[in-house]
Amino acid sequence: MSGRYLFVVGNGIGNQVQTVPAFLYLHKHSGHPVDVVNIDGINTDITNWLYRPLADRVLLKDDVMPDQYEGQFLTLLCQCNPFPDMKVFSTDVASLSDRVSEVKLNLMAVDGEWEGFPEGLLDWIPATDAPDVLIHDGYAKNTAFVPWSVKSWPGHVEAAQRLISEGLSVGSIGSRDELVGGTEDFTGLSLRGTMSLIKGAKVLLSNDSGMYHLACAMKVPCVVVFTCTNPLKNYDTDFHYTACVQRLELPCSPCQGKVFEPNDAWLRNRSLCLWQCRDVPVDGVVEAVVKGMDG
Repeated sequence: MSGRYLFVVGNGIGNQVQTVPAFLYLHKHSGHPVDVVNIDGINTDITNWLYRPLADRVLLKDDVMPDQYEGQFLTLLCQCNPFPDMKVFSTDVASLSDRVSEVKLNLMAVDGEWEGFPEGLLDWIPATDAPDVLIHDGYAKNTAFVPWSVKSWPGHVEAAQRLISEGLSVGSIGSRDELVGGTEDFTGLSLRGTMSLIKGAKVLLSNDSGMYHLACAMKVPCVVVFTCTNPLKNYDTDFHYTACVQRLELPCSPCQGKVFEPNDAWLRNRSLCLWQCRDVPVDGVVEAVVKGMDG
């Protein structure tokens, strides 16, 4: 045993971004070399881009040799303990996920605390020429895992038209079927190309998606529309300081991850609530985007 630690991250783009402060704390204070493993082998480009400059090694699950490690630290999305024969040093924080940000939960998992924004994160990504405003209507379609279309904001087209009428250039990013009508088409690009565009834009308008978390990691101003998802979990005042959250306060909202509620509550309740959480006013969103143009 080498005294080496293993830091375990999940597959979501936003989830991985929100593990970086915890890793940096562990790497700085533990006195041990720390490797990172993407447990699901999905979105491994992000794992490498975030962690290659920081970690001793970045691995896939099949590359991990448990007997080389003194123990593992499980982040929020990896509480299932993928290596049952390896000692777990982290604290189980899943029960707090409806009231504490994911960034802070990951820090709590390693008994860490916030020590400032991780400087230099993704600085090597070049900024390319981009419209003033980029829109990511993430989850406009059903994903392979769960129908997340409740996170898609139906006001994007009107917001885009209003912004264009004010003289701003507006483009869309994401998958081909996430193009917002009336905007310049930058959909279908590689993730790296999309990140360069975000870095070159003045503001990103997005729902609660991985692109929002990446924009914050690159210090790009963004306006993020929350529908059913929980800003207490998915927005951190320290890490997401470039973001302006727009949402409706409803008695039933947010329904993501409430204690005693399964994570598909928005699917079961649609016939009752008609997904009113998506009716975030366009006026407030457009105002926030225009304000964000000033940095």
